[in-house]
Amino acid sequence: MLIFVLIGTIVVRLYASVEQKKDGLLLTGKWSHPEIKLHGYIFESRMDDDSNLFIMFFRDGIFVVSPNKAYPLARYGEGPGEIAQWRTMYLDQSHLIDIETTGKLLYFKKNGALYKYDKVEWLRELSDIFFKSAERAGNKWFFAGFSYDNQESLKKNAPVGYFLSVFENGKLIKKLLYKEYNGRYHAHLIRAISRRKDNWLWVMLETDPKIYLINSDDLSTIREINLMPPHNYVRPKKETFLWKPGKPTPQLYEEWELSYSRVENFLITDKHLVVQFRNPGAENGKFTLSFYNLKTFALEKYYFTNDALLVEQNGLFYFLENGDPGLDESANSLIINIYKIK
Repeated sequence: MLIFVLIGTIVVRLYASVEQKKDGLLLTGKWSHPEIKLHGYIFESRMDDDSNLFIMFFRDGIFVVSPNKAYPLARYGEGPGEIAQWRTMYLDQSHLIDIETTGKLLYFKKNGALYKYDKVEWLRELSDIFFKSAERAGNKWFFAGFSYDNQESLKKNAPVGYFLSVFENGKLIKKLLYKEYNGRYHAHLIRAISRRKDNWLWVMLETDPKIYLINSDDLSTIREINLMPPHNYVRPKKETFLWKPGKPTPQLYEEWELSYSRVENFLITDKHLVVQFRNPGAENGKFTLSFYNLKTFALEKYYFTNDALLVEQNGLFYFLENGDPGLDESANSLIINIYKIK
C-alpha cells in the first residue's frame, strides 16, 4: 500500500512542475493561399534550407508552399515525373523523394527555387509493408509502419508483425519493433512516425506516448522511453482499431482517430522533443503541443492550439491552420501559421 502512495505522490509532483500555457504561442507570420482547397489527411511534411515547405495530403498529393506561392509538385498519373500512389516522402538537400505504396521512389531534384523530376528507383519488397513514414541513413532506408508476419498471424488468428522495416542497398535486411494484437485488429492502419537525429532513429506510434530510439548504424541498440503525457491525455480504448460489423472501415477509422489523444506528429528541435497530441474533448483546443527535455525526456511545458503541427526550422514552428483536413472540417484551405514560443 505504501508503494502506491509513494508512486502517486511522485506523479502529482511531476505534473505540478510542468508549465501549462494556453497563450504561449506567438504568431509571427502567415502564408495564406485560401484559393487552394484541401481534402484528406496530412501524410507528411518537410522543409528545405530555403524554407520551401512540402506537405503531402491523402487526396491532393504534394504541395510546395512558400510565402508568395503554392503549387503541386507533380501531377497525377503514371508517366515520367507523375505521382499516383504516394504515401510518404523524404527530403535531403538535393532531392525531394516521393515514396509510393508500390515501392516506387520518384526523385525530384532541386534546381534553383524549383524541384524537377530526375529519376526513379524501386524497392520491390516495400509493397508488402504498410509504411507511413521514412528516413534514410547512408545506404539504409527505414520505413515505419506495420508489416505482417503472415505465418505467425495465421497461426494465432490475429495480427502479428513489426513496425519498422530496414532496407540496405535496395534489399530488406531487418524488421524491428515486434507487436502482437488480439482479434480482428487493424494494425496496418496505425500511423507510425519516424524522425532521425545524428545516428539515432526516433519512432512513435500514434496510439502510445512512447518513443523508440534505434541506433541506425548497428540496429541492435533499442531504447524504449515512456513519456509523461499532458494532464488531459485520453488513452485509446481496447476496441480502438478493432473491426466492428455494420460500419464501413473509413467511418470506423474516423471514429477511432477522434476518440483518444492520438499522436498527430512529433519533431526534434535543438533542445526538445515536441509531440502534438489530439484532444478528443477539445475543451482547450484541438491539440496539445508538449515539450519534452531532449536529455531527460521530462515534460517541461505544453500549449493548446487548433492548428496542426507540420515542421520546425530555426526556432519557428509551422502549422496548418485549423487542423488536419481529413479529420477537421474547418481545415479546408492551404493557410500556414508560423509561431514561435514566447
